[in-house]
Amino acid sequence: MATEHSGLLERLGQFDHAKHYDENGRLTRKAVAERLAWLVDSFPVCNVPNVEVYTTMLVDEVRVANVTLPALEAACREIRRTMKFLPSVAEVLPILKKHEKLWDTGTAAIHYLPRMLKDAEELCQQLRNEIAEEKAEQEYRKQVLLATSPDEIPF
Repeated sequence: MATEHSGLLERLGQFDHAKHYDENGRLTRKAVAERLAWLVDSFPVCNVPNVEVYTTMLVDEVRVANVTLPALEAACREIRRTMKFLPSVAEVLPILKKHEKLWDTGTAAIHYLPRMLKDAEELCQQLRNEIAEEKAEQEYRKQVLLATSPDEIPF
């Protein structure tokens, strides 16, 4: 299982690489602008009066939202797959926040997986020990019952 866990972290690191973030841990303008350009260009009809203003505001709002690259990518995919027209900034932000929450939970699970597995293994071992003790106690009682007459049974 440790190998599978290492593989998950490695694949996540390849996609969500530090080069996409600035010194404050926010996605760089370039990383955000690139993904959003792909989003805007994926809609065949763009009824935005000024695409430059729209994209500039969208990039700024996404950077202020302080999301991760996986969340941004997932939000863009959802928008491309579910919306017929280029969404307003107000429509993008809730989708982005939803995916940030999902990715935050998912990456936390990946990072905590080794500890959770260790805890589960320790609990299983503890339960095995308790079962073995209970079986030994039952066997002892059985032997006592077989070795004594009914009036001498101590329990």
